[in-house]
Amino acid sequence: MKLSIELYKLELLFDELNNHFFDGELNSPVITIQLDAYAAGWCDGVIRRWRNRQGGRFAEIGVNPKLLCRPFSEVAEVMLHEMIHLFIFQNNLSDGSHDKTFKECSEAHGLIVTQAGKQSYKRTDLSATTAEWVKEKFPSEKFDIYMYGWEDGWKSRMDEAGKEYNGT
Repeated sequence: MKLSIELYKLELLFDELNNHFFDGELNSPVITIQLDAYAAGWCDGVIRRWRNRQGGRFAEIGVNPKLLCRPFSEVAEVMLHEMIHLFIFQNNLSDGSHDKTFKECSEAHGLIVTQAGKQSYKRTDLSATTAEWVKEKFPSEKFDIYMYGWEDGWKSRMDEAGKEYNGT
Protein backbone atom coordinates (compact mmCIF):
# COMPACT_ATOMS: atom_id res chain seq x y z
CA MET A 1 0.00 0.00 0.00
CA LYS A 2 1.21 3.46 -0.88
CA LEU A 3 -0.06 6.61 0.77
CA SER A 4 0.81 8.45 -2.43
CA ILE A 5 -2.15 6.73 -4.13
CA GLU A 6 -4.51 8.07 -1.45
CA LEU A 7 -3.03 11.54 -1.83
CA TYR A 8 -3.55 11.30 -5.59
CA LYS A 9 -7.24 10.45 -4.99
CA LEU A 10 -7.56 13.59 -2.87
CA GLU A 11 -5.94 15.66 -5.62
CA LEU A 12 -8.35 14.23 -8.20
CA LEU A 13 -11.27 14.94 -5.86
CA PHE A 14 -10.10 18.55 -5.53
CA ASP A 15 -9.85 18.89 -9.31
CA GLU A 16 -13.32 17.46 -9.93
CA LEU A 17 -14.92 19.61 -7.23
CA ASN A 18 -13.04 22.67 -8.50
CA ASN A 19 -14.26 22.12 -12.05
CA HIS A 20 -17.85 21.42 -11.04
CA PHE A 21 -18.43 24.01 -8.30
CA PHE A 22 -15.88 26.74 -9.08
CA ASP A 23 -15.50 26.47 -12.88
CA GLY A 24 -11.86 25.49 -12.31
CA GLU A 25 -11.02 28.93 -10.91
CA LEU A 26 -9.45 27.89 -7.61
CA ASN A 27 -5.67 27.84 -7.55
CA SER A 28 -4.42 24.35 -6.83
CA PRO A 29 -3.22 24.05 -3.22
CA VAL A 30 -0.75 21.61 -1.78
CA ILE A 31 -2.89 18.80 -0.39
CA THR A 32 -1.57 17.07 2.71
CA ILE A 33 -2.64 14.22 4.96
CA GLN A 34 -1.89 15.16 8.58
CA LEU A 35 -3.26 14.23 11.98
CA ASP A 36 -5.11 16.93 13.89
CA ALA A 37 -6.97 16.38 17.15
CA TYR A 38 -9.55 19.09 16.46
CA ALA A 39 -10.24 19.04 12.72
CA ALA A 40 -11.22 16.69 9.93
CA GLY A 41 -9.63 19.14 7.50
CA TRP A 42 -8.20 22.65 7.29
CA CYS A 43 -7.15 25.29 4.81
CA ASP A 44 -4.19 27.61 5.06
CA GLY A 45 -4.82 30.22 2.42
CA VAL A 46 -3.25 33.17 4.22
CA ILE A 47 0.22 32.19 5.42
CA ARG A 48 0.89 29.92 2.43
CA ARG A 49 3.93 28.15 3.90
CA TRP A 50 4.45 25.96 0.83
CA ARG A 51 6.90 27.40 -1.73
CA ASN A 52 8.61 26.34 -4.91
CA ARG A 53 12.12 27.15 -6.15
CA GLN A 54 10.76 29.89 -8.41
CA GLY A 55 9.34 31.82 -5.44
CA GLY A 56 5.74 30.73 -5.82
CA ARG A 57 3.62 30.44 -2.68
CA PHE A 58 0.79 27.94 -2.30
CA ALA A 59 -2.21 27.44 -0.08
CA GLU A 60 -2.61 24.13 1.75
CA ILE A 61 -5.62 21.92 2.27
CA GLY A 62 -5.02 19.29 4.92
CA VAL A 63 -7.07 16.15 5.46
CA ASN A 64 -7.03 14.16 8.68
CA PRO A 65 -5.93 10.52 7.97
CA LYS A 66 -8.65 9.23 10.30
CA LEU A 67 -11.26 10.68 7.92
CA LEU A 68 -10.16 8.35 5.13
CA CYS A 69 -12.00 5.38 6.68
CA ARG A 70 -15.33 7.16 6.26
CA PRO A 71 -17.58 7.00 3.19
CA PHE A 72 -16.19 8.86 0.19
CA SER A 73 -19.04 11.37 0.38
CA GLU A 74 -17.86 12.49 3.83
CA VAL A 75 -14.33 13.06 2.53
CA ALA A 76 -15.84 15.02 -0.38
CA GLU A 77 -17.85 17.14 2.07
CA VAL A 78 -14.71 18.01 4.06
CA MET A 79 -12.76 18.78 0.88
CA LEU A 80 -15.54 21.03 -0.41
CA HIS A 81 -15.76 22.75 2.99
CA GLU A 82 -12.03 23.52 2.86
CA MET A 83 -12.33 24.64 -0.74
CA ILE A 84 -14.89 27.23 0.39
CA HIS A 85 -12.23 28.63 2.72
CA LEU A 86 -9.77 28.69 -0.19
CA PHE A 87 -12.36 30.47 -2.37
CA ILE A 88 -12.88 33.08 0.36
CA PHE A 89 -9.11 33.60 0.84
CA GLN A 90 -8.45 33.72 -2.90
CA ASN A 91 -11.15 36.34 -3.43
CA ASN A 92 -10.44 38.36 -0.25
CA LEU A 93 -14.06 38.04 0.88
CA SER A 94 -13.41 37.77 4.65
CA ASP A 95 -10.84 36.51 7.12
CA GLY A 96 -11.85 32.91 6.39
CA SER A 97 -13.61 32.24 9.67
CA HIS A 98 -16.92 30.38 9.81
CA ASP A 99 -18.88 33.60 9.50
CA LYS A 100 -21.87 34.70 7.43
CA THR A 101 -19.69 34.99 4.31
CA PHE A 102 -18.58 31.37 4.78
CA LYS A 103 -22.22 30.29 5.17
CA GLU A 104 -23.34 32.14 2.03
CA CYS A 105 -20.42 30.84 -0.07
CA SER A 106 -20.97 27.30 1.19
CA GLU A 107 -24.63 27.31 0.31
CA ALA A 108 -23.84 28.74 -3.14
CA HIS A 109 -21.36 25.89 -3.75
CA GLY A 110 -23.24 22.75 -2.77
CA LEU A 111 -23.17 22.58 1.02
CA ILE A 112 -25.83 22.85 3.70
CA VAL A 113 -24.66 24.86 6.70
CA THR A 114 -25.91 24.66 10.25
CA GLN A 115 -25.00 26.99 13.06
CA ALA A 116 -22.53 25.70 15.64
CA GLY A 117 -22.16 28.24 18.40
CA LYS A 118 -23.37 31.82 18.62
CA GLN A 119 -21.95 33.13 15.35
CA SER A 120 -20.17 30.14 13.84
CA TYR A 121 -21.30 28.29 10.74
CA LYS A 122 -18.65 25.58 10.70
CA ARG A 123 -20.94 22.52 10.56
CA THR A 124 -21.56 21.53 6.93
CA ASP A 125 -23.08 18.66 4.99
CA LEU A 126 -23.45 17.95 1.30
CA SER A 127 -26.73 19.18 -0.15
CA ALA A 128 -28.90 16.42 -1.63
CA THR A 129 -27.96 17.54 -5.15
CA THR A 130 -24.25 17.58 -4.31
CA ALA A 131 -24.44 14.18 -2.60
CA GLU A 132 -26.07 12.72 -5.71
CA TRP A 133 -23.40 14.29 -7.96
CA VAL A 134 -20.60 12.83 -5.79
CA LYS A 135 -22.26 9.41 -5.86
CA GLU A 136 -22.57 9.51 -9.67
CA LYS A 137 -19.07 10.91 -10.24
CA PHE A 138 -17.35 8.52 -7.80
CA PRO A 139 -19.62 5.44 -7.68
CA SER A 140 -17.18 3.03 -6.06
CA GLU A 141 -14.38 5.28 -4.85
CA LYS A 142 -12.90 4.69 -1.42
CA PHE A 143 -9.62 5.06 0.38
CA ASP A 144 -7.64 1.91 1.08
CA ILE A 145 -5.33 3.29 3.78
CA TYR A 146 -6.46 5.29 6.78
CA MET A 147 -5.54 5.92 10.39
CA TYR A 148 -7.64 3.98 12.89
CA GLY A 149 -10.05 5.91 15.08
CA TRP A 150 -13.11 7.28 13.27
CA GLU A 151 -14.73 4.13 11.91
CA ASP A 152 -17.93 4.90 13.84
CA GLY A 153 -18.14 8.57 12.87
CA TRP A 154 -16.43 11.85 13.47
CA LYS A 155 -18.78 14.84 13.48
CA SER A 156 -20.02 14.39 17.04
CA ARG A 157 -16.41 13.91 18.17
CA MET A 158 -15.38 17.14 16.44
CA ASP A 159 -18.30 18.96 18.05
CA GLU A 160 -17.18 17.78 21.50
CA ALA A 161 -13.50 18.41 20.78
CA GLY A 162 -14.38 21.91 19.55
CA LYS A 163 -16.27 22.68 22.74
CA GLU A 164 -13.30 21.50 24.79
CA TYR A 165 -10.79 23.29 22.52
CA ASN A 166 -12.75 26.55 22.35
CA GLY A 167 -13.75 26.45 26.00
CA THR A 168 -17.49 26.49 25.19
